[in-house]
Amino acid sequence: MIFVHGAGMNEKIWLYHKKTFPDAFFLTLQRNLQNPPSMQWFTQDLTHFMDAHSLDTVFLVGHSLGAGVALSYALSHPHRVTGLILISASPKFQVPERLLAMILEDFDQFVDIIVDMGFYEEAPESVKEVFRAVMQEMSPEVVHFDYACANTFDIQDKIRNISVPSLVITPENDGMIPLEIAESLAEELKNSQFTLIPKAGHMVILEKPDIITREIKAFFDYLQR
Repeated sequence: MIFVHGAGMNEKIWLYHKKTFPDAFFLTLQRNLQNPPSMQWFTQDLTHFMDAHSLDTVFLVGHSLGAGVALSYALSHPHRVTGLILISASPKFQVPERLLAMILEDFDQFVDIIVDMGFYEEAPESVKEVFRAVMQEMSPEVVHFDYACANTFDIQDKIRNISVPSLVITPENDGMIPLEIAESLAEELKNSQFTLIPKAGHMVILEKPDIITREIKAFFDYLQR
C-alpha cells in the first residue's frame, strides 16, 4: 500500500495514518523544477519508487492531487494496480490563474486562502495548523510546480477505461471539489464504491482520520476476500 499526498505537501500530511498503517509506504513526490509541469512526472516517480522497493503491484491511496496521480497510474499501468482509494478526488483540476500567481507573489496569503478553503467550518484549529506547518515546509516554487502540474490533469474522457476496484471517499463540504464532480467520478469508474463523509472539508484526512482509516481498512479487507 502506498499513500500519495496532495499538492504542496509531503508525506507528513499522513501523520495520523502512519501510526495505523505501519507496513505501508508513504511517498513524498519528487519535484524537478527544471521540467515543464506535467502529471506525467509524478506517475514516473511512482514507477521509480515501486521499482526501488521491488513492488510489482500496489494498492494506492491518494488524496487530492495524489488521487490524480493514482488515477493516472491506473490508466498507464493497470497491471500494477490492485486497488485505488481516491480521497477528495476529481477527474480534472483547474486552479485559477490568480491563485497560481499568488503562490509566488504572496505565499503566506496563499496558504491562508487554502486553509480557509480546505477545512469544514467546525474543524479544530489544531488540524489546520498541521496542514499549515506541512505546507510551509515547502518552497513557494515547489508548491507552484505542484499546482501547475495539477492544471495539466484531465482524464474526463478516459475514466471508463479504469477498471481497477476503486473507493471514492468524498467529504460532504469540500470547498475545492464540488460534490457532484466526485459523485460523477464514482459513477464513471467501472468498478467503484462511493463513501460520503459528512461535516468534513477537503482535508478530511486530517479532520476525520479515524473514519478514513476505517474506510481504507474495510475496502482493503474486502478486496482480499
